[in-house]
Amino acid sequence: MERRISIREKGYYEEDYQMRMLRINPTEYLLRVMGRGIDDSSCYEYEVSGKVSMSAMFERGNMRGRDVELLMDSIREAIRETERHLLNIHCLLLQPEYIFYEEKKFYFCYFPPSKENIWEGIHRLTEYLVKHIDYDDPAGVEGVFFLHKKTMEENYSLEKISREYKTLLSGRLREQKEAMVAGTEEKETETVCWEKWEEEGEMEPILIREAKQFWEPVKNLLKRRKKKKWGDWEGFSREEIR
Repeated sequence: MERRISIREKGYYEEDYQMRMLRINPTEYLLRVMGRGIDDSSCYEYEVSGKVSMSAMFERGNMRGRDVELLMDSIREAIRETERHLLNIHCLLLQPEYIFYEEKKFYFCYFPPSKENIWEGIHRLTEYLVKHIDYDDPAGVEGVFFLHKKTMEENYSLEKISREYKTLLSGRLREQKEAMVAGTEEKETETVCWEKWEEEGEMEPILIREAKQFWEPVKNLLKRRKKKKWGDWEGFSREEIR
């Protein structure tokens, strides 16, 4: 069974070249649409079988930076596709409830009566992204704030800001990965140095190169004991530091 959504607009339905163009030419990023008149209204029905709306998909704020990258790519491709079919790009609906996702691609409703400027619509969409990005994803957070700021400019280039967003996101993700690797290597070095120092029985950790590496186990201990009173050192031992 097909699943559909419908959008109504006041005014008698008249099928123009836009609907004929969409019916004759299958599109990749635009939802299949059918139009008809109901009393004194125009009704547009969109086939959304197997797809989930963006508003339902990210209602809990679990959108990641890569999801935003895919969304921006899909918007850009939908605009290209619309222009290629000689359609009006300002008829693309960019409200989250009218954007649908399936198999690593976002799909859009083409709504002929729409009067919203698409560039303003993209900016409003970035406001939604700022509210629903996963704040445990620092790269994604920085990216959506970048997009929100850039879309406030007049005559911005979607192609350019999408490219800059990808560069920013890739750079931040690479930095995070390198920091995680460096942190793992540092912990391994600290463990070796501490054990070597104990084996040799030296008064000073001669193999520890930096004071930060030496005091890290102690700092970790203090973090674990923050909930206790500072004067309570019962049970403190070098074994616990390790």
